[in-house]
Amino acid sequence: MSHSNVVMISDTRCDITDVPIGFSWTTLCFGFFVPLFRNDYTWAIIMMIFNVLTLCISNIPFAFIYNRIYLTKLLKQKYTVCNIEGDNPDKVLKMIKRIYERIHGEEIDVEYIQK
Repeated sequence: MSHSNVVMISDTRCDITDVPIGFSWTTLCFGFFVPLFRNDYTWAIIMMIFNVLTLCISNIPFAFIYNRIYLTKLLKQKYTVCNIEGDNPDKVLKMIKRIYERIHGEEIDVEYIQK
C-alpha cells in the first residue's frame, strides 16, 4: 500500500483532503511538522513531546502509523471517500471499511471511482 492516496471530502466544511496511505517518509524526516501542517494539533503536540524525550528517534514508529491515524481522524469527522488513487485500490478500500466499521459500529457499502 505504499503509493496510494485517498481523496476525501467533508460535507460540513466543503473541504477536500488528499490522504496518503502507508509509510510516511515526510513524518520520518520532518516529525511533528507533518501533523502541524495538516491542522492535527493534538498529534503534533504528542509527537513533539516524544521527539524531545527520545531525541527524534520516535519519528521511526510514527512514520509507520501516522497516516492511518490521520485517516481515522478524518473518518471520525464524517469525511467521505471520493477517490482511491494508486497501487491496489481494493486493498485500501477494505482497510477503510474496517476502520469505518470499528469507529461507527455499522457496515457501509462504499463505491469508489478509480482513475
